[in-house]
Amino acid sequence: MRILARLRLRSTSTAAPNKPDISALSLASPKKLAALLTMIVAISLAVLANAQPSSAQSAPVIYSIEPTSAPAGEQITIVGRDFSIGNTVHLGGKSISDVSIARSVGMNCVQGNSACHPGINQSLVIRLPRDATAGLYDVSVENENGVSNIATFSLIGTPPAPAR
Repeated sequence: MRILARLRLRSTSTAAPNKPDISALSLASPKKLAALLTMIVAISLAVLANAQPSSAQSAPVIYSIEPTSAPAGEQITIVGRDFSIGNTVHLGGKSISDVSIARSVGMNCVQGNSACHPGINQSLVIRLPRDATAGLYDVSVENENGVSNIATFSLIGTPPAPAR
């Protein structure tokens, strides 16, 4: 590639003797400058066209529910990613609104470990409704970015007796 511009490294300042003197910038020709600017604009436009806004997020994803079974009234933890401030957890026909993120943890995984999910893993903690009956439930998380995959949870036994 040819040199399109020359910059003289001369300074009149004793405080910054290696600072380039911008006034010494000279171009080989105006046509080369125009070609260089056209190329810079074209590359910038291509980068911007392929960029996504930083606020764009994917729909939530559920990795697991811990524990995998529990009685009504107990707390469970939903582990996944792309949760947000106002999550709604759907548990069968019931919905629990405004569920906040309880934890966010960065994960590094050993290659080949399919049980590990690299990146930011988040947790939602909910209390199972006391009036829920035993059985298998489809669980999903919904927020402004969409609805997650469905994970299955087993609600067992009867709810624990209320504390006195």
